[in-house]
Amino acid sequence: MRIIRFIIVKEFIQIFRNPLLVLIILSQPFIQVLLLGTAGGDINYASVYVVDEILSSTSREIISKMKGSDFFDIRGAALTMDEAYKVMEYKNINLIVHFPPNFEKKLIKEHSSKVQLVTNAIDAITASLTYAYSSEIIGAVNKDVAIKWNKKSLSNKAATVSIPYSYWYNRALISQYIMVPAMCVAMVVMITILLSGMNIVKEKEIGTMEQLNVTPMRKTHFIMGKIIPVWIINIVLLAIGLILSSLVFHVPVVGSLWLVFFLSGVVMFLLLAVGVLISVISNTQQQAMFFTFFIIMIFVIFGDFITPIDNMPSWGKAMAELNPQAYYSRMIHLVITKGSGIKDILPDLLKVSGLTFATLAVSLWIFNKKD
Repeated sequence: MRIIRFIIVKEFIQIFRNPLLVLIILSQPFIQVLLLGTAGGDINYASVYVVDEILSSTSREIISKMKGSDFFDIRGAALTMDEAYKVMEYKNINLIVHFPPNFEKKLIKEHSSKVQLVTNAIDAITASLTYAYSSEIIGAVNKDVAIKWNKKSLSNKAATVSIPYSYWYNRALISQYIMVPAMCVAMVVMITILLSGMNIVKEKEIGTMEQLNVTPMRKTHFIMGKIIPVWIINIVLLAIGLILSSLVFHVPVVGSLWLVFFLSGVVMFLLLAVGVLISVISNTQQQAMFFTFFIIMIFVIFGDFITPIDNMPSWGKAMAELNPQAYYSRMIHLVITKGSGIKDILPDLLKVSGLTFATLAVSLWIFNKKD
């Protein structure tokens, strides 16, 4: 332990001797969580253009309901669809609500009429939400009209079944509740692999590896002394990220906060093992940098960050089985969002532990063989 302690002190001195490196490391929670945490962006409003060819009382009531909603922003009105299409094309309108000339006439006589909803489908998520919300408002006005005129046929001739629904774990559908923990995971993965991947190869480049090899210490002592400072730094960065997520975005931690740090600590050892493997097989810092960014890109793509793992093909799911970020992201979301306990994440935790021992064993074997 005495030898490991001296190596740890040496690593901290070497890291803090570089002010630019310290600034980059400490700025990561603020960049990742504060800036990128809002990248998901909740859809707060949709711009609407109205084409009302008859100016009926029912159409005015529908538009009034939309104006009363915080989601819809009525940007203007037109008398023809051609004019509205031009506005949608050049002014980025999300929705056109078109009331045809015979809208209210057919509604009174035939108890049925149509409203045309034209959505801007460049952003599919915004288009689907805009269509759904506007349909709900039109349906609510339809029921009011049915009650007003006492025409049951306006609502439905047959009895209907009402299906209420609610969203579990994130009822308000706030994107930051998902995005911010994911950014904390990405920050830990990136910094851990990057720092550990440059550690040993830096000793090779500056020529101190030969001096360290003749000292009375084991290879395991050297590896542990290299990875423990990086582990401590990332625990501190994770704590800063969680504090920022709570103070700025009010992300609740439903489960145990101690369990979050415990899982993070375990996964960090796997990430450190990957970084040590990169550092051992590299001869220069440039090689280590290329290997690091290549590995990080694979982890991000197959780590449930860009594409859900369930939507991946079979070979993509197989890649995710070897991806530390996939396990880390899943376990952190289970604890923070759902309040899961150790029993719920035990299978993933055992897999991470197995991958950690296997990766460290391979790293030590290559390290002993090369040096």
